[in-house]
Amino acid sequence: MIPFDDASVDALDATTRARLSRRWEERVRSELEVGLAFEDLALRLRAVGAERVVVDMAERSATQERVHAELCQRLAERYGDRTVSMPPLDYASPRFGYDDERFEVLFLIAGTCCVNETLASVWLRRCAEVATAPLARAVNQLHLREEVLHSRLGWAHLASRAVDVAMRRELGRRLDDVIAVNAAQWVAEEKHLDEGVPTHGYPSLADTRALIDHAVDTIVRPGFAHVLALP
Repeated sequence: MIPFDDASVDALDATTRARLSRRWEERVRSELEVGLAFEDLALRLRAVGAERVVVDMAERSATQERVHAELCQRLAERYGDRTVSMPPLDYASPRFGYDDERFEVLFLIAGTCCVNETLASVWLRRCAEVATAPLARAVNQLHLREEVLHSRLGWAHLASRAVDVAMRRELGRRLDDVIAVNAAQWVAEEKHLDEGVPTHGYPSLADTRALIDHAVDTIVRPGFAHVLALP
């Protein structure tokens, strides 16, 4: 049960509440966008003959991201004491320059899941660790449990028989760019509160940057080294 009546929210000063409300509102949009990406990804995975378990995970992830968006909306309203609307979105699937759809799906899932969702899991874990406010801790723990699944579906696809040696070699050739583009989103200043509000689940920008760099070196790159070496 999510403790929306958490008194520590009311104890915050108005400026901090407004800043946190804006961050949660921004996360509404990002969760909706990722949900649409997973819907698209599930269809494309099925079309290229991905294993059924991977397709199922993508479909479940799409549903979970929509629920995450609704939860972020409620957080934005709770912290801001205002009404927050769901933004209208148009989703355009990214393209990577390949005629073979298997390669397009490969690069999409590598960036979306293996990099982005893995880093999201690491960041959410830190958010939950530093939070002392019951509401922030509960929400971040819930998100974390499901974000780990979203990361796993990417690694599962890369390790499956649907990805052959030629595909792994091509991903390896462009791997640095895949990691750099997606990791950069996690350290952009505009997406963070500079000093953070750790007690309410928002680490500082400096903490986030150190965390993401460490996760790339100790989780993301070793993960790719493992799956790209598979026969």
